[in-house]
Amino acid sequence: MKVSCYTWVKDWPDIAYTLPINIHSTSGKNVEFCIADCGSTPENLDALYLAARGVMRVTVKEFGNLPVHMSVNKNLAAKMCKGDILLNLDGDNVLGPWTIEYVRSKIEEDRRAVIRFLSKGTLQSGITGRIAMHRKVFEDLGGYDEQFAPRGSDDLDLLERAKAIGCRIVTAENPWVVGLTITTPRHQSLQYICPHGKRDDIEPWGNCLDAANRHRSEENIRQGRLKANQGPPMYRLDDYYDIKYYRQAARWADIAQLANVIYNFFQPKSLIDMGCGDARLIANMPEHVVVQGVEGSAYALQVCETDAHLVAIRDLRYVFEPLGKFDLVTSIEVAEHIEPDYAPIYVQNLVQHGDRVLVSAAMPNQAGTQHVNCRHKRYWIELFAKHGFQRQEETERELKELLEDFNQPKLVRNLILFEKQEQS
Repeated sequence: MKVSCYTWVKDWPDIAYTLPINIHSTSGKNVEFCIADCGSTPENLDALYLAARGVMRVTVKEFGNLPVHMSVNKNLAAKMCKGDILLNLDGDNVLGPWTIEYVRSKIEEDRRAVIRFLSKGTLQSGITGRIAMHRKVFEDLGGYDEQFAPRGSDDLDLLERAKAIGCRIVTAENPWVVGLTITTPRHQSLQYICPHGKRDDIEPWGNCLDAANRHRSEENIRQGRLKANQGPPMYRLDDYYDIKYYRQAARWADIAQLANVIYNFFQPKSLIDMGCGDARLIANMPEHVVVQGVEGSAYALQVCETDAHLVAIRDLRYVFEPLGKFDLVTSIEVAEHIEPDYAPIYVQNLVQHGDRVLVSAAMPNQAGTQHVNCRHKRYWIELFAKHGFQRQEETERELKELLEDFNQPKLVRNLILFEKQEQS
């Protein structure tokens, strides 16, 4: 079986040092190296080509200056592979003298075996990578999940999904299998993902990304979504809703005024805001109100107006376990960002959190970032009706009268109030 070692790089020089060593140690062993360059400087790219010069079994493909997104970048490199066995390496990994023989023997013995090389820490620590599996297994899994946040737990998810489809996980702890030379600081990839973040904030934010991806992985496995990147087309939230987006959105509307009106009108003891952005709505609720925010893009945590632990990172296009029951569920200018194929799931996520739901959904032709589902109100009325919720027009009108001087009249116009009806 041919072994394909694949990796991706973005302007870190390690691979120019490790590649020649790995080429030498795998001479005559039917091994190829596939490297996806996602935006190296000319100097580092020249060094990479120099290291690979004259070696036919090394393929370097330039993809331009791509954002750092672990799952996406790894899949790009994996798609370059022609071998039967795929071995994911980081750019600073050095293959041990018996790595290839070990991998090949294990997978020839059991084609459903997935080999995971320990570097340091434990399987639960998030420090992983260096995974080998048969190409067919990788294809059965759909590769890495590209709907993940840009960084965190992508390798662990691949392992857990492999386990869920019946693969046998083999953990190799022999240091002679894979030796490591860590020369790239761990925060560097996070700085590429979050260039506006302060150095001291980056590591905690990276931990938030890990937590968000772990939750997504657990939900996918619980609901049997074991093959990644399937279903109707879905855009990646983090590609559009970054720190710049949230900072611009913060200047768009007087959310403090909106929060004050909503509280005084409904007097909720508890409130959950779905698609909360920087969490200004829940941040402006009185202290005695139990609040919860839900947001799809982890970048929102970088500009969060309240304690980050009050915001759960969830993609509203996937059904997730309820976070509790609340007196009022709000979702302000979110619905239009949900693709039509996932709108019913979005509504399901709202109604499972409470019996009174206040949404504002953009009407047709309303401009905005990723406004992919601008609809007339009857569209949302019909979706909520399937869950036994009816529009409360009189109460809605009273609320809107209190917002006549609000600085975003379109938001007020778009408001719809739903309440669950008692079954007769």
